[in-house]
Amino acid sequence: MLSRARLDRLGCGIIRGTGRERAGERQGVTVSYPGPDDQQQQYPQQQYPQYGQPGPYPQQYPAAPPPGYGGYPPPRNNGMAIAGLVCGLVGLLIFWFLLGPLAMIFGGIGLSRANRGAPGRGMAIAAIVLGALDVVVYLILLLVLLSNHRFVL
Repeated sequence: MLSRARLDRLGCGIIRGTGRERAGERQGVTVSYPGPDDQQQQYPQQQYPQYGQPGPYPQQYPAAPPPGYGGYPPPRNNGMAIAGLVCGLVGLLIFWFLLGPLAMIFGGIGLSRANRGAPGRGMAIAAIVLGALDVVVYLILLLVLLSNHRFVL
């Protein structure tokens, strides 16, 4: 066991016997902290204001919104017409033969949707025209390249 002087040098606090008293144990010696019977600095008690009971809650609640209020508006565009227009434009810019027929297909689907009330009729027609123009330009380029005898498929 450690002596009282050695424990004081190590800063272990007050020694109160060898049993299990209040705080953690260390080599069979219990180190405890000052208790309520030890002298401590007393702080003055402050008086806090007393609050009353909460007031009554309002008896009436606000009116509920009318039924059917809110929700999402219907879509304001025609996705197939937009896809056809993009395929037609990109097909003309890079001369890729698959985009022309895709533009005509997407434009046709967009035009059928536009005939049933969806917006985007002009975009759908433009997609069909650009798709057809893409196919025609591709065929012309293919004929020019085939007329050159150096081109081999």
